[in-house]
Amino acid sequence: MAQLLGRDSVVERGAAAVDRARVAGGGTVVVMRPGRCGHERRARGGTATFWHEGVARGAARLRRTPRRQCGGSATLSGCRWPMRSAWDRPQWPLLATLRAEVHNSACGPYPTDNCHVALPVGTIVAVNPDAFGGAGGVIAVDPGNGQQTTLSRGGLFVEPFSVAFLADGRLVVSDIAAFGGGGGLIAVDPTNGQQTKIAASTVFRLPSGVTVDAAGQILVAYPERVQGLGTVLRVNPANGDHTAVAPGVQFISPVGVALDANGNVLVTDPDIQGFESRLHRIAQGIGGILAKGKPPGAIYHGVAIERTGNILVVNNPNGPERELLRFHPTTAAMTKVASGKKLINHFGVAVEGNDKIVVIDRVNGVVRIDPNNGSQTVVSSGGDLAGPIGGGPTGLAVRK
Repeated sequence: MAQLLGRDSVVERGAAAVDRARVAGGGTVVVMRPGRCGHERRARGGTATFWHEGVARGAARLRRTPRRQCGGSATLSGCRWPMRSAWDRPQWPLLATLRAEVHNSACGPYPTDNCHVALPVGTIVAVNPDAFGGAGGVIAVDPGNGQQTTLSRGGLFVEPFSVAFLADGRLVVSDIAAFGGGGGLIAVDPTNGQQTKIAASTVFRLPSGVTVDAAGQILVAYPERVQGLGTVLRVNPANGDHTAVAPGVQFISPVGVALDANGNVLVTDPDIQGFESRLHRIAQGIGGILAKGKPPGAIYHGVAIERTGNILVVNNPNGPERELLRFHPTTAAMTKVASGKKLINHFGVAVEGNDKIVVIDRVNGVVRIDPNNGSQTVVSSGGDLAGPIGGGPTGLAVRK
Protein backbone atom coordinates (compact mmCIF):
# COMPACT_ATOMS: atom_id res chain seq x y z
CA MET A 1 0.00 0.00 0.00
CA ALA A 2 1.39 3.39 -0.94
CA GLN A 3 1.27 5.84 1.91
CA LEU A 4 1.99 9.54 1.96
CA LEU A 5 2.14 12.23 4.58
CA GLY A 6 2.92 15.79 3.58
CA ARG A 7 3.77 16.72 0.01
CA ASP A 8 6.21 14.08 -1.14
CA SER A 9 5.67 11.60 -3.94
CA VAL A 10 5.48 7.83 -3.77
CA VAL A 11 5.70 5.64 -6.85
CA GLU A 12 4.47 2.04 -6.82
CA ARG A 13 5.05 -0.39 -9.68
CA GLY A 14 3.87 -3.87 -10.53
CA ALA A 15 0.63 -5.76 -11.10
CA ALA A 16 0.42 -6.63 -7.40
CA ALA A 17 1.41 -3.18 -6.25
CA VAL A 18 -1.33 -0.91 -4.97
CA ASP A 19 -5.06 -1.13 -4.77
CA ARG A 20 -5.24 1.81 -2.41
CA ALA A 21 -3.30 5.05 -2.34
CA ARG A 22 -3.41 6.99 0.88
CA VAL A 23 -3.12 10.75 1.02
CA ALA A 24 -3.15 12.48 4.38
CA GLY A 25 -2.98 16.25 4.52
CA GLY A 26 -2.11 16.83 0.89
CA GLY A 27 0.51 15.37 -1.37
CA THR A 28 1.04 13.14 -4.39
CA VAL A 29 0.73 9.41 -4.87
CA VAL A 30 1.61 7.88 -8.24
CA VAL A 31 0.23 4.38 -8.80
CA MET A 32 1.80 2.52 -11.72
CA ARG A 33 -1.20 0.39 -12.61
CA PRO A 34 -3.47 0.03 -15.64
CA GLY A 35 -6.83 1.72 -15.46
CA ARG A 36 -9.30 3.95 -17.20
CA CYS A 37 -9.40 7.65 -18.00
CA GLY A 38 -12.06 10.20 -18.59
CA HIS A 39 -13.93 10.42 -15.34
CA GLU A 40 -14.15 13.39 -13.02
CA ARG A 41 -13.62 12.38 -9.42
CA ARG A 42 -14.55 13.94 -6.13
CA ALA A 43 -12.23 13.48 -3.21
CA ARG A 44 -10.27 15.24 -0.51
CA GLY A 45 -6.70 15.25 0.64
CA GLY A 46 -4.21 16.27 -2.01
CA THR A 47 -3.04 15.08 -5.41
CA ALA A 48 -3.48 11.44 -6.35
CA THR A 49 -2.62 9.63 -9.53
CA PHE A 50 -4.80 6.55 -9.59
CA TRP A 51 -6.33 3.72 -11.53
CA HIS A 52 -10.07 3.32 -11.88
CA GLU A 53 -10.67 1.41 -8.66
CA GLY A 54 -8.05 3.35 -6.71
CA VAL A 55 -8.68 4.77 -3.28
CA ALA A 56 -7.35 8.01 -1.82
CA ARG A 57 -7.71 7.80 1.93
CA GLY A 58 -7.41 10.86 4.04
CA ALA A 59 -9.27 11.60 0.90
CA ALA A 60 -12.19 9.27 0.10
CA ARG A 61 -13.10 6.30 -2.03
CA LEU A 62 -12.68 7.05 -5.75
CA ARG A 63 -15.24 5.29 -7.92
CA ARG A 64 -16.14 5.28 -11.57
CA THR A 65 -19.26 7.35 -10.96
CA PRO A 66 -18.42 10.99 -10.23
CA ARG A 67 -19.75 12.12 -6.87
CA ARG A 68 -18.96 14.65 -4.20
CA GLN A 69 -17.42 13.17 -1.09
CA CYS A 70 -15.98 14.37 2.20
CA GLY A 71 -16.33 18.07 1.50
CA GLY A 72 -13.55 18.17 -1.08
CA SER A 73 -13.40 18.40 -4.82
CA ALA A 74 -11.12 17.24 -7.61
CA THR A 75 -10.86 17.38 -11.36
CA LEU A 76 -9.18 15.17 -13.90
CA SER A 77 -6.04 17.01 -14.96
CA GLY A 78 -4.18 14.49 -17.06
CA CYS A 79 -4.49 11.14 -18.76
CA ARG A 80 -2.08 8.93 -20.69
CA TRP A 81 -2.99 5.48 -21.89
CA PRO A 82 -0.43 3.84 -24.18
CA MET A 83 -1.82 1.38 -26.69
CA ARG A 84 -0.92 -2.19 -25.85
CA SER A 85 -2.48 -5.52 -26.75
CA ALA A 86 -2.47 -6.69 -23.12
CA TRP A 87 -3.63 -3.80 -20.96
CA ASP A 88 -3.01 -5.55 -17.65
CA ARG A 89 0.75 -5.66 -18.02
CA PRO A 90 2.43 -4.36 -14.79
CA GLN A 91 4.79 -2.00 -16.62
CA TRP A 92 1.93 0.09 -17.96
CA PRO A 93 2.15 3.64 -16.68
CA LEU A 94 -0.26 5.76 -14.70
CA LEU A 95 -3.47 6.98 -16.23
CA ALA A 96 -4.96 10.04 -14.57
CA THR A 97 -4.30 12.71 -11.99
CA LEU A 98 -6.62 14.25 -9.42
CA ARG A 99 -5.94 17.62 -7.92
CA ALA A 100 -8.04 17.74 -4.81
CA GLU A 101 -8.68 20.57 -2.42
CA VAL A 102 -7.79 20.00 1.22
CA HIS A 103 -10.63 20.39 3.69
CA ASN A 104 -10.89 19.68 7.40
CA SER A 105 -14.61 18.94 7.41
CA ALA A 106 -15.80 15.54 8.59
CA CYS A 107 -16.42 12.77 6.10
CA GLY A 108 -19.87 12.10 4.69
CA PRO A 109 -22.54 11.71 3.71
CA TYR A 110 -21.54 8.32 2.32
CA PRO A 111 -20.67 5.98 5.22
CA THR A 112 -19.77 3.18 2.80
CA ASP A 113 -16.97 5.29 1.37
CA ASN A 114 -14.73 4.40 4.32
CA CYS A 115 -13.29 7.89 4.61
CA HIS A 116 -10.31 8.47 6.85
CA VAL A 117 -9.75 12.10 7.80
CA ALA A 118 -6.38 13.00 9.20
CA LEU A 119 -6.45 15.38 12.15
CA PRO A 120 -5.35 18.91 11.25
CA VAL A 121 -1.64 19.61 11.54
CA GLY A 122 -0.82 20.97 14.98
CA THR A 123 -3.60 19.09 16.78
CA ILE A 124 -2.56 17.93 20.24
CA VAL A 125 -3.78 14.48 21.24
CA ALA A 126 -3.81 13.39 24.88
CA VAL A 127 -4.64 10.14 26.65
CA ASN A 128 -6.37 10.10 30.02
CA PRO A 129 -6.87 6.76 31.80
CA ASP A 130 -9.26 8.40 34.27
CA ALA A 131 -11.56 10.10 31.75
CA PHE A 132 -15.16 9.05 31.16
CA GLY A 133 -15.71 7.59 34.59
CA GLY A 134 -12.48 5.61 34.51
CA ALA A 135 -13.14 4.05 31.10
CA GLY A 136 -10.17 5.95 29.67
CA GLY A 137 -10.00 7.82 26.42
CA VAL A 138 -8.17 9.79 23.76
CA ILE A 139 -8.87 13.51 23.49
CA ALA A 140 -7.93 15.95 20.72
CA VAL A 141 -7.02 19.46 21.85
CA ASP A 142 -7.14 22.48 19.57
CA PRO A 143 -3.70 24.11 19.94
CA GLY A 144 -5.20 27.59 19.53
CA ASN A 145 -8.25 27.71 21.76
CA GLY A 146 -7.81 24.55 23.84
CA GLN A 147 -11.15 23.06 22.78
CA GLN A 148 -11.37 19.37 23.63
CA THR A 149 -12.88 16.73 21.34
CA THR A 150 -13.33 13.10 22.28
CA LEU A 151 -11.74 10.80 19.70
CA SER A 152 -12.22 7.43 21.39
CA ARG A 153 -13.28 6.15 24.81
CA GLY A 154 -13.74 2.89 26.69
CA GLY A 155 -13.75 -0.17 24.45
CA LEU A 156 -10.38 -1.92 24.60
CA PHE A 157 -8.96 0.74 26.92
CA VAL A 158 -8.25 -0.19 30.51
CA GLU A 159 -5.46 2.20 31.43
CA PRO A 160 -4.25 4.04 28.31
CA PHE A 161 -0.89 5.62 28.95
CA SER A 162 0.84 7.09 25.91
CA VAL A 163 0.06 7.94 22.28
CA ALA A 164 1.77 8.51 18.93
CA PHE A 165 0.72 8.99 15.30
CA LEU A 166 0.99 6.07 12.90
CA ALA A 167 2.08 6.66 9.30
CA ASP A 168 -1.48 6.42 8.01
CA GLY A 169 -2.86 9.10 10.35
CA ARG A 170 -4.27 6.70 12.90
CA LEU A 171 -3.11 6.72 16.51
CA VAL A 172 -1.30 4.04 18.44
CA VAL A 173 -2.10 4.00 22.16
CA SER A 174 -0.14 2.05 24.73
CA ASP A 175 -2.30 0.66 27.52
CA ILE A 176 -0.51 -0.68 30.59
CA ALA A 177 -3.39 -2.90 31.73
CA ALA A 178 -5.27 -3.96 28.59
CA PHE A 179 -5.78 -7.53 27.32
CA GLY A 180 -5.82 -9.33 30.62
CA GLY A 181 -3.66 -6.98 32.66
CA GLY A 182 -0.26 -7.14 31.00
CA GLY A 183 -1.05 -4.30 28.63
CA GLY A 184 -0.82 -3.88 24.89
CA LEU A 185 -0.99 -1.61 21.88
CA ILE A 186 -4.25 -0.33 20.39
CA ALA A 187 -4.74 1.48 17.08
CA VAL A 188 -7.38 4.21 17.04
CA ASP A 189 -9.01 5.71 13.97
CA PRO A 190 -9.53 9.41 14.82
CA THR A 191 -12.35 9.63 12.28
CA ASN A 192 -14.74 7.32 14.07
CA GLY A 193 -12.98 6.25 17.28
CA GLN A 194 -12.72 2.64 16.13
CA GLN A 195 -10.18 0.68 18.15
CA THR A 196 -8.13 -2.23 16.81
CA LYS A 197 -5.83 -4.51 18.75
CA ILE A 198 -2.25 -4.37 17.46
CA ALA A 199 -0.56 -6.57 20.05
CA ALA A 200 -0.99 -7.83 23.59
CA SER A 201 1.99 -7.89 25.93
CA THR A 202 3.39 -11.32 26.70
CA VAL A 203 6.95 -11.62 27.99
CA PHE A 204 7.37 -7.86 28.40
CA ARG A 205 4.70 -5.93 30.26
CA LEU A 206 3.21 -2.50 30.88
CA PRO A 207 3.95 -0.80 27.53
CA SER A 208 4.62 2.86 28.25
CA GLY A 209 6.25 5.40 25.93
CA VAL A 210 5.65 4.96 22.19
CA THR A 211 6.92 6.57 19.01
CA VAL A 212 6.86 5.66 15.31
CA ASP A 213 9.90 5.44 13.05
CA ALA A 214 10.30 6.42 9.40
CA ALA A 215 9.32 2.93 8.25
CA GLY A 216 6.06 3.08 10.20
CA GLN A 217 7.22 0.67 12.91
CA ILE A 218 6.27 1.36 16.52
CA LEU A 219 8.96 1.68 19.17
CA VAL A 220 7.73 0.81 22.64
CA ALA A 221 9.31 1.14 26.08
CA TYR A 222 8.41 -1.82 28.28
CA PRO A 223 9.34 -1.09 31.93
CA GLU A 224 9.35 -4.72 33.00
CA ARG A 225 9.19 -8.31 31.91
CA VAL A 226 7.95 -11.42 33.63
CA GLN A 227 10.69 -12.10 36.16
CA GLY A 228 13.11 -9.61 34.71
CA LEU A 229 14.06 -6.11 33.59
CA GLY A 230 12.40 -4.06 30.90
CA THR A 231 13.47 -3.30 27.35
CA VAL A 232 12.61 -1.36 24.19
CA LEU A 233 10.99 -3.25 21.31
CA ARG A 234 10.05 -2.46 17.73
CA VAL A 235 6.51 -3.59 16.87
CA ASN A 236 5.09 -4.15 13.40
CA PRO A 237 1.67 -2.45 13.39
CA ALA A 238 0.38 -4.84 10.71
CA ASN A 239 0.95 -8.12 12.53
CA GLY A 240 2.12 -7.24 16.05
CA ASP A 241 5.53 -8.90 15.67
CA HIS A 242 8.11 -7.71 18.22
CA THR A 243 11.87 -7.34 17.70
CA ALA A 244 14.50 -5.94 20.04
CA VAL A 245 15.76 -2.44 19.27
CA ALA A 246 19.07 -2.93 21.10
CA PRO A 247 19.59 -6.55 22.21
CA GLY A 248 22.91 -5.76 23.85
CA VAL A 249 21.66 -2.92 26.05
CA GLN A 250 20.66 -3.67 29.62
CA PHE A 251 17.79 -1.43 30.60
CA ILE A 252 16.32 -1.22 34.08
CA SER A 253 12.81 0.13 33.67
CA PRO A 254 12.51 2.21 30.47
CA VAL A 255 9.43 4.42 30.19
CA GLY A 256 10.09 7.08 27.52
CA VAL A 257 11.22 6.72 23.92
CA ALA A 258 11.87 9.20 21.09
CA LEU A 259 13.64 9.35 17.73
CA ASP A 260 15.99 12.06 16.52
CA ALA A 261 16.36 13.23 12.92
CA ASN A 262 19.06 10.62 12.25
CA GLY A 263 16.94 7.73 13.49
CA ASN A 264 18.80 7.40 16.78
CA VAL A 265 16.61 6.15 19.61
CA LEU A 266 16.55 8.07 22.90
CA VAL A 267 15.27 6.21 25.94
CA THR A 268 14.59 7.43 29.46
CA ASP A 269 15.28 4.78 32.06
CA PRO A 270 14.30 6.04 35.52
CA ASP A 271 15.64 4.96 38.86
CA ILE A 272 12.79 5.61 41.28
CA GLN A 273 15.35 6.00 44.06
CA GLY A 274 16.76 9.02 42.25
CA PHE A 275 20.34 7.74 42.04
CA GLU A 276 20.96 6.40 38.55
CA SER A 277 18.26 7.49 36.13
CA ARG A 278 19.69 7.08 32.64
CA LEU A 279 19.24 8.66 29.24
CA HIS A 280 20.23 6.10 26.62
CA ARG A 281 21.06 6.84 23.00
CA ILE A 282 20.90 3.91 20.58
CA ALA A 283 22.45 4.22 17.13
CA GLN A 284 21.96 1.31 14.70
CA GLY A 285 21.22 -1.04 17.57
CA ILE A 286 24.30 -0.03 19.57
CA GLY A 287 23.53 1.67 22.85
CA GLY A 288 25.33 4.14 25.05
CA ILE A 289 24.44 6.13 28.14
CA LEU A 290 24.29 9.82 27.30
CA ALA A 291 23.41 11.03 30.80
CA LYS A 292 23.22 9.37 34.20
CA GLY A 293 21.93 10.78 37.48
CA LYS A 294 21.83 14.39 36.22
CA PRO A 295 20.89 16.36 38.23
CA PRO A 296 21.31 14.46 41.51
CA GLY A 297 18.03 12.87 42.55
CA ALA A 298 16.68 12.83 38.98
CA ILE A 299 13.82 10.53 38.01
CA TYR A 300 13.46 10.71 34.23
CA HIS A 301 10.19 10.17 32.43
CA GLY A 302 8.88 11.49 29.06
CA VAL A 303 11.34 12.44 26.30
CA ALA A 304 11.14 14.43 23.05
CA ILE A 305 13.54 15.91 20.48
CA GLU A 306 13.71 19.57 19.48
CA ARG A 307 14.38 20.73 15.93
CA THR A 308 17.93 21.61 17.03
CA GLY A 309 18.53 18.01 18.09
CA ASN A 310 18.49 18.85 21.77
CA ILE A 311 16.76 16.30 23.98
CA LEU A 312 13.93 17.27 26.31
CA VAL A 313 13.36 15.12 29.39
CA VAL A 314 10.65 15.29 32.02
CA ASN A 315 12.26 15.05 35.46
CA ASN A 316 10.66 14.12 38.78
CA PRO A 317 7.03 14.04 37.60
CA ASN A 318 5.86 13.54 41.17
CA GLY A 319 8.99 14.46 43.12
CA PRO A 320 10.02 17.58 45.03
CA GLU A 321 11.63 19.36 42.06
CA ARG A 322 9.42 19.06 38.99
CA GLU A 323 11.43 20.08 35.95
CA LEU A 324 11.78 19.96 32.21
CA LEU A 325 15.42 19.41 31.28
CA ARG A 326 17.33 19.89 28.03
CA PHE A 327 20.38 17.78 27.13
CA HIS A 328 22.84 18.47 24.34
CA PRO A 329 22.79 15.46 21.98
CA THR A 330 26.56 14.90 21.96
CA THR A 331 28.06 16.54 25.05
CA ALA A 332 25.08 15.80 27.34
CA ALA A 333 25.43 19.32 28.74
CA MET A 334 22.26 19.92 30.76
CA THR A 335 20.14 23.02 31.22
CA LYS A 336 16.80 23.55 32.91
CA VAL A 337 14.01 24.70 30.57
CA ALA A 338 11.29 25.13 33.19
CA SER A 339 10.36 24.05 36.69
CA GLY A 340 7.48 24.26 39.14
CA LYS A 341 4.51 26.59 38.57
CA LYS A 342 2.15 24.72 36.22
CA LEU A 343 4.33 21.61 36.34
CA ILE A 344 2.73 19.76 39.22
CA ASN A 345 2.63 16.16 38.03
CA HIS A 346 3.88 16.17 34.44
CA PHE A 347 4.54 13.00 32.47
CA GLY A 348 4.77 13.40 28.69
CA VAL A 349 6.42 16.01 26.47
CA ALA A 350 6.21 16.88 22.76
CA VAL A 351 7.38 19.64 20.42
CA GLU A 352 5.01 21.65 18.23
CA GLY A 353 5.69 22.75 14.67
CA ASN A 354 6.57 26.26 15.85
CA ASP A 355 9.15 24.80 18.26
CA LYS A 356 7.03 25.52 21.33
CA ILE A 357 7.01 22.70 23.87
CA VAL A 358 3.90 21.06 25.27
CA VAL A 359 3.78 18.79 28.30
CA ILE A 360 0.93 16.81 29.77
CA ASP A 361 0.35 17.44 33.46
CA ARG A 362 -2.06 15.32 35.48
CA VAL A 363 -3.34 18.42 37.27
CA ASN A 364 -3.08 21.22 34.69
CA GLY A 365 -3.68 19.26 31.47
CA VAL A 366 -1.80 20.51 28.41
CA VAL A 367 0.81 23.13 29.30
CA ARG A 368 2.79 25.04 26.67
CA ILE A 369 6.35 26.09 27.50
CA ASP A 370 8.39 28.70 25.67
CA PRO A 371 11.68 27.00 24.75
CA ASN A 372 13.64 30.23 25.17
CA ASN A 373 12.47 31.63 28.50
CA GLY A 374 10.55 28.73 30.06
CA SER A 375 7.30 30.66 30.49
CA GLN A 376 4.31 28.38 30.97
CA THR A 377 0.74 28.69 29.66
CA VAL A 378 -2.14 26.28 30.17
CA VAL A 379 -3.55 25.35 26.74
CA SER A 380 -6.38 23.15 27.99
CA SER A 381 -7.35 21.67 31.35
CA GLY A 382 -10.36 20.22 33.13
CA GLY A 383 -13.13 18.58 31.16
CA ASP A 384 -11.98 15.25 29.77
CA LEU A 385 -8.42 16.06 30.85
CA ALA A 386 -9.42 16.03 34.51
CA GLY A 387 -8.95 13.19 36.96
CA PRO A 388 -9.14 12.29 40.62
CA ILE A 389 -6.39 13.20 43.06
CA GLY A 390 -3.27 11.49 41.78
CA GLY A 391 -4.93 10.78 38.44
CA GLY A 392 -5.37 12.53 35.12
CA PRO A 393 -3.76 12.46 31.65
CA THR A 394 -0.41 10.77 31.15
CA GLY A 395 0.62 11.09 27.49
CA LEU A 396 0.37 13.38 24.49
CA ALA A 397 1.46 13.76 20.88
CA VAL A 398 1.33 16.53 18.27
CA ARG A 399 0.14 16.02 14.70
CA LYS A 400 3.04 17.07 12.45
